[in-house]
Amino acid sequence: MDEKEKRDKEELRQQLKNLSFSQKLEYFWMYYKWVIVAVIGVIAFAVGLVGWLGRMKETTILHILAENAYEPAETAEAEIKEAIGSTDPDEKIDIRTTVVVNPETGELDYYSNMAFLAIYMSGELDMVIVPDFGLEKMRENVEKASLEEIFGKDAPLYKEYEAEEGVIRLPEGCEAERLLGLPYSPAYVMVASGCKNMENVAAWLVSLIKL
Repeated sequence: MDEKEKRDKEELRQQLKNLSFSQKLEYFWMYYKWVIVAVIGVIAFAVGLVGWLGRMKETTILHILAENAYEPAETAEAEIKEAIGSTDPDEKIDIRTTVVVNPETGELDYYSNMAFLAIYMSGELDMVIVPDFGLEKMRENVEKASLEEIFGKDAPLYKEYEAEEGVIRLPEGCEAERLLGLPYSPAYVMVASGCKNMENVAAWLVSLIKL
């Protein structure tokens, strides 16, 4: 650094020394704002990348749609994972309670119908849990798995819980009512034929029935 640069630097230091706090902030922002913006952008990108990579590792091992349900219990995911034997922290349970059926007409309102169609058409539906007044509508909308498709060779053990073909009647007071916030009992289950997580569906149903 030559003498001129030293003098310029000292003059700048003196000028800054005489500025008020707000003037210093204004000066700093004027000369360094793009550096600040760039740093913030890099940090935001890094945080987003970390979150995205974390989500990429996650796998949904069971999709549950519960009609007319309240908020699921805080421990619902952990307890369902335990019931089906999952210990992997990256394995997730998807519980949705966005569909409401009218108890008087058995019909879904517009928003519930759209929500159900979006879930079903996306292939993200393994099982739907409904009250008795929701059965008729779901019969129309869900291609139901048979007991044989769900339980395989053990299907005869669960025949007594089959309310009708493809519809399982859960025992009154079973854990699903507490875990999913169901305000009705008994609850009925329809399993989507060919669903991706059939093994986990069967494991959870067995834990609920508790032969």
